[in-house]
Amino acid sequence: EAVDESLKALPKGPCHVIDSSGTYVGESCITKLINGFAEDGDDVHILAILGAQSTGKSTLLNAVFETSFEALNAESGRRQCTQGVFVTAAGGPRQLVFDCEGVDSKERGDKGVNFERQISLFSLVVANVLVVNIWESDIGRRGSPHFSLLRTVFDVNFKLFGTSSAVKRTLFFIVRDFTGSTGGPTLEQQIKSDLCDIWKDVSINGLEGKTVEDLFNLEFFIMPHFIFEKDRWMQKAADLRSFLFSNGEMSAFRGSSTVQVPAAGLSTFVERVWKKIEKDEALNLPVEREYVARHFSLQASKTSGTWFSDQIDTLMVSVEADRSVSKPFFDQALALLDRGLDMYKSEMAKYKAFAPDIIKTEMQNLAVSFSNRLLQLFSRCLQVIETDQRHVFEGRVAAMRSEIKEMEGKVEVINDFQSRFEDARKEYCEPVLFCSIEFDWKAGDEAESQKVMDERKRKLEEVHSRIEGEVSRARQDLISLQLSAVLNWAKWKLQNELDAPMRAHIFADEQKGMWELARNALSRVENDLIEEIKEKGDAIDADESAVNEACGQIREVGESVLLLIVGSISKGLSERMQNAFTAAFKRDKSGKPRRWKSEHELDNAYEAAKQRGLQVGALFSIAGVTSDLDKVYFEEKWNDSGAAEEIYSFPLRSEIYQQVDSKYILVTEEQATSMRAAFDAFADVVYSDTQEVSCPRNLNFIYLIHTIDPKANHLLFLNCFSLSLSEDTCPATRAGIRT
Repeated sequence: EAVDESLKALPKGPCHVIDSSGTYVGESCITKLINGFAEDGDDVHILAILGAQSTGKSTLLNAVFETSFEALNAESGRRQCTQGVFVTAAGGPRQLVFDCEGVDSKERGDKGVNFERQISLFSLVVANVLVVNIWESDIGRRGSPHFSLLRTVFDVNFKLFGTSSAVKRTLFFIVRDFTGSTGGPTLEQQIKSDLCDIWKDVSINGLEGKTVEDLFNLEFFIMPHFIFEKDRWMQKAADLRSFLFSNGEMSAFRGSSTVQVPAAGLSTFVERVWKKIEKDEALNLPVEREYVARHFSLQASKTSGTWFSDQIDTLMVSVEADRSVSKPFFDQALALLDRGLDMYKSEMAKYKAFAPDIIKTEMQNLAVSFSNRLLQLFSRCLQVIETDQRHVFEGRVAAMRSEIKEMEGKVEVINDFQSRFEDARKEYCEPVLFCSIEFDWKAGDEAESQKVMDERKRKLEEVHSRIEGEVSRARQDLISLQLSAVLNWAKWKLQNELDAPMRAHIFADEQKGMWELARNALSRVENDLIEEIKEKGDAIDADESAVNEACGQIREVGESVLLLIVGSISKGLSERMQNAFTAAFKRDKSGKPRRWKSEHELDNAYEAAKQRGLQVGALFSIAGVTSDLDKVYFEEKWNDSGAAEEIYSFPLRSEIYQQVDSKYILVTEEQATSMRAAFDAFADVVYSDTQEVSCPRNLNFIYLIHTIDPKANHLLFLNCFSLSLSEDTCPATRAGIRT
């Protein structure tokens, strides 16, 4: 019932640990045994049995632990059955039994003394419990084999552990072939007495005041005669088994120190110990334990390092395949660092008590190695970001650029520009930020660690700055393109909304106040367009300076459009002046043809018409885009009645041309002089023609009436004459009447 299920997987039967020649051969066997205990824990309890040859040690072990060590067959005679050391699993969890070669054998003779000492030392080092198998008849006999055996045990124990009671082994005395003539308690006292005698013989400094039981746990068990009381012997063997395995574990192990190393390191430790003993080298258990720890530290380090490297390689492959990285990716990568270290730490936890420095150093080495591998991964991620992710970003920007080009000359912008560009920016920039995540750089040298992290930070900042610069330039370029498209639309609308109305209404009027009306119309259109641009600028999150610059361009374009319109008008200025003169001279204010009653009236009309023509010339000589130019077109003169009159001159005064910006000059002074001469000549011709046409009109009227009705000539002539005298002042008419 006490046999653990895990034992079923263990090797069948005992196997050699140390052969008869003293060679260690137990690596494979112990490893298999330990692997069978792997799930039960790290501590291993070992019981080793010592005693004289042919005292029934193997028989006792087989009966108590249900093992199958080779035992002596009495019929074949007394001989050496167990040569070297054998091992097998005991009946409890994580428990091994070592069956050691008996002492005082004739086969080895005097040469066997050293080997016996070596096996005693070996058993004392590796076992928690030493079973000393003695005959009842040997108790109290100083020359008995167990006396020399115990002296060896005490001697090597002092050499290994000193006088400290921190490492305490159990000496389990089993008295064989008990006859019953002496009581059990008495036998125990006799054995303790023998131990005291041996204790006194061992001359060790520091033992003063200490007893055997200060350094050893003592247990006793009495067995009857195997031949004469076999049934009772078997029952006592069962009782011993129950005693040893109460509550599922060997009770004899309670209170005794555990084996020097964890289960996984037992094979290496046992081999190291025996080889030291075999070569008769000084056995320093802390050093041996440290060696085992270092050995398994390298294995654990290799295991965790291989695991970590495989994980990083997997992530590297995913980067190459997906050509993209994300925050979960970096979170996963960072988690590997701690997992890899925890894997090593967990494996080496059982060695921490006696090899803390080894574990600490290897942890630091692993951490540096892992951190460097992480940096390699992050560096590759940065390369992917700067190539593939840049291509993706540039593709998105190119798509938006195409959309903007399709909007050329329209007021529309990309409605979701901000969100779309932000998505593209995040996809490009955020992986760099993920790479910038500060992880706990695991390094022993703080200065070196800081140096590495500072260099990494510098590189990341350099990459981040470069990418942010690319993104910023792309954003500004897209915004500029959209503002440019909106601006082109605004220019078109400005031209469209100003050209026809100004030509048809404002400039067609050719009156004082024309330029103020033009400025007001221009300002209204400009303000509407500027509001539109600001609204679109907000929609695309344009910088205020860029929007203000675009608005300023609208002002400039508005002025240019105005100059363009009036410039085309000024090219036909001579004709406009002539038309203005003709209209003013030949028609009255109501638009009807004029009839002059006197030469004075004709002259006044002539002068007024000339002023009208000159007014047109003056108004279109300089573009009145600013209000301070309104007074350059005319001069105020005071008439006899004290009223101010506006007298227009064409060309304008020379000082006016000198004061006005050249871009506002529509007709230069030289051009105006030439146009004035042509205008004066035209006006004079119109005046002369008007004189010639208007004066003989009444004479013709009189003649027509005379020829139509000669009989009534006297009456009609008198009437017309009377009319001419009263209404017509033209000299030619008066001469005609006289004629």
